[in-house]
Amino acid sequence: MELLAGLVGLLAVLLARAPADLVWAVFGWLLLLLAALDLRHYWLPQRLTALLALSGIAALFITRGDVAASLIGGAAGFLGLEAVRLGYRALRGREGMGGGDPLLLGGIGIWMGWQALPFVVIVASLVGFALIALWKLRGAEVGAATRVPLGACLAIAAISVWAAAARAPIVPLALL
Repeated sequence: MELLAGLVGLLAVLLARAPADLVWAVFGWLLLLLAALDLRHYWLPQRLTALLALSGIAALFITRGDVAASLIGGAAGFLGLEAVRLGYRALRGREGMGGGDPLLLGGIGIWMGWQALPFVVIVASLVGFALIALWKLRGAEVGAATRVPLGACLAIAAISVWAAAARAPIVPLALL
């Protein structure tokens, strides 16, 4: 974890265009912590997802980011994934996703803006598929009841999209 946290900090330094951009290290560190908790315990604490969202709002004032894009991103991220979570429960009669995943995507949306959300979701899906393929290669039984840590996939995807967009802007991130 310490090595990964150091790499996130180094990434923030390398991608920063101005001193205020170093605030993105907080984004990466929170995502790293949330990913680790989700991978190990399938748990995204509300206090940490709330801290992600609140720090994203604070970062808007530090970096003079696009407030509208960030607020829309937070709402779209949360409401979109919450609709999927509730729809699955209504159709299947059981939980298919934890309540922390929509909160996490809402926090990511605040930091990155609504424009980045489709990229984050697509990359998270690819990360999830890669994780399942790795499990299968290791001989694990993978089926409909297999739990996949969506929050970890979203966190890895968000860091990847942030790095890609900061280097070669494919989407106008709210804070960059």
